Amino acid sequence: MAWQLKKTVAVADKTLEVEDAETLVDWLLETPNGKVNLKDNEYMHTAVAQVLIASGVVISVTPSSASQQQILQKLRLI
Repeated sequence: MAWQLKKTVAVADKTLEVEDAETLVDWLLETPNGKVNLKDNEYMHTAVAQVLIASGVVISVTPSSASQQQILQKLRLI
């Protein structure tokens, strides 16, 4: 599983594929005040990025990867 879904935080694995977007949407609908931890994330399918943008979810921990941080900054997610 690409997400570790906890009570208030969804923790991303290293790689997030297209199907992981649906998992995130479902979790966000059940956890409207939830946050996302992207510390270990190095690759994210654009569908996941779209969910993050559309939902306005708070990213509580940014990626460790400098390149992933740059991408998320350009998308104005962090």
